[in-house]
Amino acid sequence: MPPTPGMYGNNKRAKSINDRSSIAPVEVGDFGKHNLWDLWLLDKAEEVPCGSIHTFLHYLCSESTKQCEILNISTLAMASVEIMVTGPLADDERNHLLRYQLTRGSVGRLKDSEKDLLVSRLVEHYSIEDGESFKKVNLACRAVGVSLPQSTP
Repeated sequence: MPPTPGMYGNNKRAKSINDRSSIAPVEVGDFGKHNLWDLWLLDKAEEVPCGSIHTFLHYLCSESTKQCEILNISTLAMASVEIMVTGPLADDERNHLLRYQLTRGSVGRLKDSEKDLLVSRLVEHYSIEDGESFKKVNLACRAVGVSLPQSTP
């Protein structure tokens, strides 16, 4: 399904409707409204390009997102978290993947409601089965300047 006009909101700052690597900021209610994984052919799995925090958040909120994995956490001066998001299964029996490097700067460009959405979707898609997994998600969030909700185990 190709992108349609207005698919990413009415924001005039979007580069191009066909540019899947940079989506202009939209309202929080619009995240997850469209399944961006549908923009990729499902015959052969690919690594999906991701050039902005908002594009990452759109994919994280898409209904076909299966899980996310925290690959690397750097808590040094230039704190960052490398995350891989797994999408739908392609015909070659591999999943589409998306990698994104969260930084304090990129997360800082999000509105508070978008930060809350980011944290809730990371928790939802990251398999938290034990205390160690929870610690990793918590460390990743703290590294980029956000915190987990108090009700999280």
